[in-house]
Amino acid sequence: MKPFFTLMRRDLADNRGALLWTPLIIAAVLISLGLLGYIQGGAQFGFDPDKFTGGRSLSVYSENDLVIEQRANGEVSVKTGNQKEVVKTGEFSITVTAAEGPVTVARGQDGAVSVTTEDGVETLPPVSDDPGVNIRIMDEDGTVDVNIDGENKAGASVSSNGETVEFPNPETDEGRSMIETAVAIGGGFAGALPVAVTAVIILFLLAGSLYDERKDRSILFWKSMPVSDFSTVLSKLATIVGVGFGISLLTALALQVAISALGLISAQSAGITGLSLSNLGTSMITVWITLVVLCAVYIGWALPVYGWILSASAFSSKSPFLAAFVPLAALPLIAQVAGLKAPFLSAPLRRLAGVPVFEDYEAMKGDLAGLSENNLQLDLSDLLQAVTGSTSAPTFWIGLVIGVGLIFLASEIRRRRAS
Repeated sequence: MKPFFTLMRRDLADNRGALLWTPLIIAAVLISLGLLGYIQGGAQFGFDPDKFTGGRSLSVYSENDLVIEQRANGEVSVKTGNQKEVVKTGEFSITVTAAEGPVTVARGQDGAVSVTTEDGVETLPPVSDDPGVNIRIMDEDGTVDVNIDGENKAGASVSSNGETVEFPNPETDEGRSMIETAVAIGGGFAGALPVAVTAVIILFLLAGSLYDERKDRSILFWKSMPVSDFSTVLSKLATIVGVGFGISLLTALALQVAISALGLISAQSAGITGLSLSNLGTSMITVWITLVVLCAVYIGWALPVYGWILSASAFSSKSPFLAAFVPLAALPLIAQVAGLKAPFLSAPLRRLAGVPVFEDYEAMKGDLAGLSENNLQLDLSDLLQAVTGSTSAPTFWIGLVIGVGLIFLASEIRRRRAS
């Protein structure tokens, strides 16, 4: 085993920049953007909870490129296309040209703002300077009302087309639980980015792994070591895929903690107190474990494609990436043009995209619906069940066998092609 780990250390040193520094740089950029957003939010809204929940009453009329805002301070903003924003106060009447034709916006003595188009006249609802946020958006699809009670802090409601979704008061246990869950999920989404980027980087590293050692002639040195070609190929796969995803997952965990900490600080700045660190930690761990399981199942589905890329890298005399991916992209395209029904030709790309991992759509849809219906309460059991359930498909195990066969093929090609 010692020579095998020596090979892994060599491969990790060769690919340190892509596997280690890339996810760390992505994490640093996301944390910096989060800090910038926090600072910018503080500069714009202030960190005083009383000011944060001050009057933000607004009614909006929106249609295509036309946006009309009626604000609590008495201003009416009219924006259309690339034209400069027009802001009016008091009584006025203006006509602008929108995509659907001329539009007249007017406010009379009664203070009501009317919008006249070819379809008729719409009247924007009145606004007030009451504490909280009151927004009405009117467009061709209907009306959406967003109301946040800033005085009594009774929570928020969103109404659209006769349906209303209530969000609890953040000072209640239910509201705090919702915020803790939202913070954990937000950190999880941020942490998933370096993992996704690593999944793409892995394809390039695998494509060059066996080709580069022939190109720089280092294969002659490593062939002198008492390690079989199969072990060498396996060490490259273990390092690039296993260690690569492992580093990205650890980075994702650190990023999730940092983003969640920013979320907590922001909540405290907005006057939301009493959040449970233990509940938040439990939610974060659940999200991270879900991400780990997703990666493990994804690797299983993608293994035959990884084996194919290694074989192409061992065989190709130049441009190993093109040698690996041109056939994968061309065959399903040719079949589609020819009108052939051959789903197995698109299977490699589907596996790389992770489609089989999430193929149980009904289970996933039920999970996401549960998050919405239960005020974002964290319940990933349906998602995990759908993901792990995909491994029971016969094509999963057939793919594993094919993957091992292609890895062995890559080692045999390497054994015969030392130059």
